[in-house]
Amino acid sequence: MTPNPQKSGGNFTRKQLAVLFAILGIVLAIVIISVSILRSPHQPAPISAAPSPTPSPSPTSNPVSPLIFGTNMSLLASATTDQMLDSPATQQALQQIHVQMIRMPVRPGVPETIEIKAAQAIKKIGAVPLVILNGPLVPDPLAVDRRVVQDMQQVFGNTTVYYEFGNEEDLQGVPMQRYTASWNAIIPQLKQIDPKAHFIGPVSYKYDRTNLTAFLQQTHPQPNEISWHEYVCGYKSQAAPCTAGIDAWTDHIRDARDAMQQTIGRTLPIMITEWNYAPDLNVLPNGHVTTNDGKHDNAAFMSAWTEKALQTLAANRVFASMQYAATNTPLPLIGLDDSITPQGAAFQRMYQHIITNKQAPPPAT
Repeated sequence: MTPNPQKSGGNFTRKQLAVLFAILGIVLAIVIISVSILRSPHQPAPISAAPSPTPSPSPTSNPVSPLIFGTNMSLLASATTDQMLDSPATQQALQQIHVQMIRMPVRPGVPETIEIKAAQAIKKIGAVPLVILNGPLVPDPLAVDRRVVQDMQQVFGNTTVYYEFGNEEDLQGVPMQRYTASWNAIIPQLKQIDPKAHFIGPVSYKYDRTNLTAFLQQTHPQPNEISWHEYVCGYKSQAAPCTAGIDAWTDHIRDARDAMQQTIGRTLPIMITEWNYAPDLNVLPNGHVTTNDGKHDNAAFMSAWTEKALQTLAANRVFASMQYAATNTPLPLIGLDDSITPQGAAFQRMYQHIITNKQAPPPAT
């Protein structure tokens, strides 16, 4: 008897069940196909144009390094102490103007205890240490340099310490072949004492492409960074050429990068480890200079000159630079009374402008 569909109460015939299973099978097949299509990787049609290559890192495309806001410690051999070591007010003033790196000399005649005290002052200020090692002008430089590196390890621990090998040896008539021979004999031994340390040369008194090229060709191991000094005029010069002379720094930095690329196939970070407008001003024990040149005590000149110098270093994206010098010199950042000088105030303003407020100049071209 064929059941009445209106009275079936939910019971199905075999025929109806067969139809129902067929429909369910079709639906299931559609779902499976749809899921497989969605899960299969589907790439858009390739574009005929080749993708742009990833640009190689360029020194001029990097952010400005805060280490351009560095300075030198005087630590004169003729003095029994140094203002930076003994004056908490000076240390606080250096922190206030945002000194980031301090270059410390190791001079014949300065006791080891004073050198350690100087390193501790750098650590207290919170600056990155750069220490000047003895070069070929000093008898048995390895013995002194080994002691210095060991002392710095005791003070700075796991902090990276930067070391320059010698200081303006070219100004003293040391040929580059002698300088690099001394480097090759001493630096590998110092690296064994502190493998994380950075070693820097040739520390020339001015930029010299010939010297730099010879240094890069002859040194083993190669330096971590290269360095030279920049002064633009003598104290007898008029103010205008002293300011205009800063423009040559861009040419020197550009040429150094080209020399490195041509010589070793890459560019190393650049450090200008002394800079100011004149290297030949002398200072008396009372802090006064021997000759009034009309510039060192001219606040407007010192401010404008310092601002242009730091803008130029920033635009050229040098890795680090050190004004000469923090204290006890004719051109200090901090005066003998612990006050911030016009150059120190300009230094502070430029740090706040370039680093704190991120108003960096465009890269030099």
